[in-house]
Amino acid sequence: MSELAGQKSVLIKVSTTINHGHTKEEYSFSATGEIYEKQEATYIKYTEQNEVGDVSTILKVKHDDEIQMMRSGSVKMRQVFRRQNTTAGFYESPYGKLLMETTTEKIRIVPGHISITYKMALQQQVPADYTLQIQYQEGSDE
Repeated sequence: MSELAGQKSVLIKVSTTINHGHTKEEYSFSATGEIYEKQEATYIKYTEQNEVGDVSTILKVKHDDEIQMMRSGSVKMRQVFRRQNTTAGFYESPYGKLLMETTTEKIRIVPGHISITYKMALQQQVPADYTLQIQYQEGSDE
């Protein structure tokens, strides 16, 4: 496998908060991944290990107002976050494929940190409020 020019190893921490009515859920995990530039976008790649199996995630950050999240493995998902817009996507697990609608409220991108605030509804159900935080810092390749 050839490395892309400028590809760097990074340590990543992903935290998700979900508010659905009176219920609040929080999830977080850490992983090692890569960051690189390609065709005017920044890509961040990492693998999440969960109870169903490994899930590879690629974040494509375009400018400061759009992020695409593509997941593959035991879970497949394509989700687009576009500031002040509603986008359609899907979430597929071993239990089936669900349509997903995401309304992005805020995107904040600074070096080493991405924050996304959005509402998401699966299969046209009542949407839940989400906050996704992705922190990354250059790691050691040695």
